[in-house]
Amino acid sequence: MKKHILLPIFLLLSTLTNAQFIAEYKASNGITYHLGDTIVLGKGSNPAGDFKSIYKLWISKRDAKSDSIAIEKERKCTGQKVMIDRIEYLIGAEPENMIFNIAFQSGANYTLKIEEGIRLNEAEAYLSNPNYQDVLYEALLHRGINKITYPQFVSTLLRRLNDFREGENTLHSEWKVKLQPLQYSMELEKACFYFFDSKKNMIDRKMDHYDDKGRSPFDRMTKLKIKYLYAGENIVSFRNGDSVYEICERWKASPGHWQNIIYKNFTNVGFGFREDKDAIVNDFARFK
Repeated sequence: MKKHILLPIFLLLSTLTNAQFIAEYKASNGITYHLGDTIVLGKGSNPAGDFKSIYKLWISKRDAKSDSIAIEKERKCTGQKVMIDRIEYLIGAEPENMIFNIAFQSGANYTLKIEEGIRLNEAEAYLSNPNYQDVLYEALLHRGINKITYPQFVSTLLRRLNDFREGENTLHSEWKVKLQPLQYSMELEKACFYFFDSKKNMIDRKMDHYDDKGRSPFDRMTKLKIKYLYAGENIVSFRNGDSVYEICERWKASPGHWQNIIYKNFTNVGFGFREDKDAIVNDFARFK
């Protein structure tokens, strides 16, 4: 017996900017820097001892004086260890403009032009973080979806859903056991994109589970020769700035949508994301 679960979701996700988030960067010194890694600062190359390659991006006219004082204090930081908590490159810019957001032990955050820092010996040493993958996951989880790559989106959403199934499913009393993690399915991903190709208008009230030919997700799976015992679908619309974390929080707040995520008979999931359709589709299944 096949069991079908249809759950429309009217939820929301992010935008492109002139900077692209990346997980790692191989610099001219041969070192590949990752999120969460530590850089040991050398000596500032300016005569006063401050750092040419470190600066603060957000300085308002009103706060210019106080920010200048703070920057002067932080720039005199020979030997300090700073953590990389963001890596970005300006789209269309040269490698010289690759920027790291760095966090000082004091809690202050500044921007480091890494190539300039290397050239001036202001970025002196490097310490790898063995928990790099966890740091990367946390960064991607809270990053706008349009600001990360599609593979990063898939891996982050899959891990988040499986985190729910493994440890957070006690939010609903009917699920108090550790559930089997979902495995990613390219077949179900294909079904998600087949929906996009089969539905022209996915905006507002026209967003539902049926394509322009009146086919349900189960009809589309059958059309693609996907054999399943159980299947379900979640649809998410998105708006600027939304992250994987934010859409998952909305799912948690919706019992029906949450049921799809933690349904014990589902073993596989696939995602589809199309910016031009303003939507994300998640198809769940247990295959025959």
